[in-house]
Amino acid sequence: MLSGTPTAAVTASFTVKVTGANSLFSTKAFGLMIEEAPTITTPTPLTSGVVGTAYSQTLAATGGTTPYAWTIAAGTLPAGLTLS
Repeated sequence: MLSGTPTAAVTASFTVKVTGANSLFSTKAFGLMIEEAPTITTPTPLTSGVVGTAYSQTLAATGGTTPYAWTIAAGTLPAGLTLS
């Protein structure tokens, strides 16, 4: 079993060896990519809006792999607003 908590994004190559009780062994090379999840960097709360006036707020993130896909994870947007 390979387990733990990665501490950095990295691409690693390593070779594993298994040895039986009879001293016979086998090796195999592996590649592993540890990716970083994106982090939303837009401060909260967002700028206030006014009823009947156009509203626009750019959301920003860092890390991970672009392009990002933005979706509503919980709650609902105010009537008349969409997320794209």
